[in-house]
Amino acid sequence: MKSKRKNYKIWFYSEKHLEDIATEFHNEKLIGEYYYDYENVYEWIEAKSIDSPFELNISRKHSYWNDYEEGSAEQQAENLKEPITIMLMFDSKEPSDIIVEEMAKQINSILTCSVYLGTINYLSGDDYEYIETKKII
Repeated sequence: MKSKRKNYKIWFYSEKHLEDIATEFHNEKLIGEYYYDYENVYEWIEAKSIDSPFELNISRKHSYWNDYEEGSAEQQAENLKEPITIMLMFDSKEPSDIIVEEMAKQINSILTCSVYLGTINYLSGDDYEYIETKKII
């Protein structure tokens, strides 16, 4: 059975490397086991939620082909240009919007950054539109 995706989504911005964010989420018990990977446009994390029966896909367009030194100020500034999106994947019972909002609050607390809730619409190619319905600051 193929997993379904929750339409109500989370996104935020961070200068950190995605794998470092996953480590923080894991250490703070937001996610369990996770897998990091990347290709020429995106980097992503696939992870299991600890408190819920769904999986997370955490992704962002990355800047690692731009010849920035790993962890440099230039790379961190470039990382802030692209949102990190969190997609909830589920097999049977759809997570409620309240669960999504609680997860957004946990991310806000762990990373101390603004976290956005809303809809992400695919436009074309690698372009998306982000429609904010709530912001956690």
